[in-house]
Amino acid sequence: MIIDKKIQQYGKEHNVPISLEETLNFFFKTINQHNCKQALEIGSAIGFGCITMAENSNIEHIDSVEIDLNMFNLASQNIN
Repeated sequence: MIIDKKIQQYGKEHNVPISLEETLNFFFKTINQHNCKQALEIGSAIGFGCITMAENSNIEHIDSVEIDLNMFNLASQNIN
């Protein structure tokens, strides 16, 4: 599994909740088993989940929603 260690470390250092590797492995296995092509992520935080999903699954389109403007901006920067 490809994980952006820089973003993961930022999350740990700034107490931003991000998914554990075991959770991500289960998530991507399920996505790929069901051949999902689209995803909705609720709570972008710093973009870790979205980036990891894009790099490790067959997902073609992800909509990610974040209520906190600061987190939204950070996630947008990280995703870009």
